[in-house]
Amino acid sequence: MGEDRRRWARIEASLECTVASADQTFDAQVVNVSRGGVALLAGAGRLKAGESVSVMLERAEGSIALAFSGTVVRIVGEGAETIYGVHFEALPPDSEEQLLGLLRLLADGRGSGRREHPRVSALINVRCQTRERFDAKLRDLSRGGFSIRCPGLIAPGALVSVEFGVAPHDALISIEGRVMHVEVLPDGKHLAGLSFTPPTPEQRAKVQQLLDLLLGLA
Repeated sequence: MGEDRRRWARIEASLECTVASADQTFDAQVVNVSRGGVALLAGAGRLKAGESVSVMLERAEGSIALAFSGTVVRIVGEGAETIYGVHFEALPPDSEEQLLGLLRLLADGRGSGRREHPRVSALINVRCQTRERFDAKLRDLSRGGFSIRCPGLIAPGALVSVEFGVAPHDALISIEGRVMHVEVLPDGKHLAGLSFTPPTPEQRAKVQQLLDLLLGLA
């Protein structure tokens, strides 16, 4: 369901944590979480691919206190902007419940910066309709809107009707969004951010259902 070959989608986060490896302990920041792992922001050279680590974090004044073990599976960036992807080892049932509680807290909370809702990253096929039909790829979804990677067929201010979902609910959502901004990507495709036009209660429920499916909360 998640991006690339990940089983679960990732939700953005901003959580302080403590990371321990075989020879060091340091503070880091969790920038996204899924049922399968976390991404950590820390200085360059802190960890190596294949290294085993333990990560401890708290959320909401101790309402969630979670410790887990995992393996560093990818390293992206350099310097102060280095991201370490950590894949969880199998979690015991009590830790799994705590992780689900954390994901629910994040999903029900606010997004980063000025965003009202947190974004969930997932690559999903999207069918779009403006004056013409075209296919796009969902990049992220929130309760307030979504972004798509698409051909250069839309401009800021345009209204776009979209339909998307996940198997076996491939047409779970049928909704309209207004293009808020467009970024031209190096390959010539466009990355467009859209805000939902006022959705109906049924549409809001469908968006929430899809978010829960992507995060493994359903």
